[in-house]
Amino acid sequence: MVDIVAGRINRVLETLESFRSQWTPAVARQIDLVRRVYNELLIDDDPEAELSVTAEVVLAQAMEKLGDMLQEMAHQHRSTHQMLSKIGKAIDRYFVTDLSSLTKIDKNIDTDPRLHGRVNALITNHLTSTGKFDVADVLTKEAQLPASEGLEFNVDDIRHLMEAFQKRDITPALQWLKQNASRDEQLIYDLQKQHFVKLLEDGQTMEALQYSRHLSKNPDEMIQLLWAIVAKDRKTRYPDLFNPVVWQQLELRLARVMSRSENYLSQILELGIKMVPSLISLRQLMVNRSLESLFQGDELPIEVDVPNAAHSVFACPILKAQCTEQNPPMRLTCGHVISREALHKLAQTGRFVAPTNLAPSNAFSHIRLKCPYCPVESSVADAKRVYF
Repeated sequence: MVDIVAGRINRVLETLESFRSQWTPAVARQIDLVRRVYNELLIDDDPEAELSVTAEVVLAQAMEKLGDMLQEMAHQHRSTHQMLSKIGKAIDRYFVTDLSSLTKIDKNIDTDPRLHGRVNALITNHLTSTGKFDVADVLTKEAQLPASEGLEFNVDDIRHLMEAFQKRDITPALQWLKQNASRDEQLIYDLQKQHFVKLLEDGQTMEALQYSRHLSKNPDEMIQLLWAIVAKDRKTRYPDLFNPVVWQQLELRLARVMSRSENYLSQILELGIKMVPSLISLRQLMVNRSLESLFQGDELPIEVDVPNAAHSVFACPILKAQCTEQNPPMRLTCGHVISREALHKLAQTGRFVAPTNLAPSNAFSHIRLKCPYCPVESSVADAKRVYF
């Protein structure tokens, strides 16, 4: 959806750029022509002097050219306006403002203290991983988050490093990384490369050449950087090197390393954005069905490609059903995990081994059963609940 609208916006921008490049010199030439005609024909000491036939023809031709040009410009302007109006229609068509028919909310974050604390901790991690350390510190105190979910670093030190980096001084950040995160060699290299680029932007060519010895770990890229030193149009030839967005990306990476936190909130938002178009299409196909029919339990009705995916809910390999609080996953002696319901069903066909002095109420716990995946036997009492 975004790609469709973005494509139409790009076409409008290309049309406007073409309009400007085509008509700016044409209008300048026409203005110069009218000015010359005015100077040659209409400026006269005698106010009652009449134009000659030749002068009238020349003036009429100049005015006709001007009229034709304005008419063509107006025609192209109307075409551009039509393209612009289609963008608004595309937004109305492909974007849904009311997402209530696509969401299922059965948990109240405001009234559940446990969920409320999780959301606050999620926001805190987002703030710290994006360099907003002061805001995260205030939220931690006001939300009264536990110490384990608060900030685990010196805010003043981190603030000093980030302020220096925002001024494009990477020296404090490099020193901190070499002392505390020396394994993150890629980030250290990228910071050094960006400092090399800054020296070129400041016109310090010799200093950049001397500093390039820190970049010898990547010979292929080293060649490109050395060519950037001698190139006259280096910003045009190597736009990726001199892109200011690189500084913003490095700032986010540096903040994430310093805060030792992951930006899970951004991942959640990205997944939601990726998922909404499919939900809209599915809802349009099932317009006559209730919202509850789209969702079964806590499952989504569509497949979503999740990077670094991890199952937060265990599915029993025997019953092929997700485990719940009432039917939790249980670990057998051999290490295989099944649901509690599957454990009880297997126990019904197991063999009973009676220990001495066994109370009748505990007889079920001493039934031995064979694991469905290996020959090891386990007893119901030995099965332990697994928490994910």
